[in-house]
Amino acid sequence: MNLNDELDHFGLYVAENNYAQLADELTAGQLSHLSFDGYRNDIDAYFAAVLRGEDDGPPAQKPPHRIAEIIAHLDRTAAPGSSELASHLLDWAGDFRLQISEAIDKQLDSNGKLGRAKPLSTYGDVRTTIYTWSPHAPMRAGEGVEHTRAIMAMHDEVERRLIELEYDADRTLTSATTQLVALHGLTAVERARAEAGATNIRRRRLKVAHAAAKVGRNEPCPCASGEKFKKCCGA
Repeated sequence: MNLNDELDHFGLYVAENNYAQLADELTAGQLSHLSFDGYRNDIDAYFAAVLRGEDDGPPAQKPPHRIAEIIAHLDRTAAPGSSELASHLLDWAGDFRLQISEAIDKQLDSNGKLGRAKPLSTYGDVRTTIYTWSPHAPMRAGEGVEHTRAIMAMHDEVERRLIELEYDADRTLTSATTQLVALHGLTAVERARAEAGATNIRRRRLKVAHAAAKVGRNEPCPCASGEKFKKCCGA
């Protein structure tokens, strides 16, 4: 991957954040050389404005509201694990950040309707489970880890990141924590509980999918494994 100079390098980071991931997505593994240019334009415009006395602040990434709120909270509190979580969020691509930000708002809406937290899990390169807690759905100690272990058992994962967010009645973030959850080292009882949880999640998802419409054998499995239904829960 070629960049014309360090200002292009910095401009690309501001615009695209994880530009190595962007390069992989653009080439789909088919090209061995990729050039980026023009990304220094905003940087040049900033320094030109500084010389004119019109400094409105340096170029910066503009993450979606909920992601920006989490990062600002982590920076302000500097609690243990803050840097780890901030780094994880900053590694996300721009479109993925937007999806998660919108999902957090939906989780907060859901808390009020269900009276409990409905976790969100992502798969593929970003294996993360997010719990959004609020006064309508107060945090339940251990539930996040138990659910994350069940998701991992269902998809045969080695580790998965759990993020737990707490909001007050005004939907303002009050706490953000993270941990890497692994199945390695669990006791036989804990492992059995994770497997039982995986079975329950799979059954619930299939029930919902079948209630909405019949699942075709060649369609993606409702359990979110990424496999076709006929090779997964429909086998």
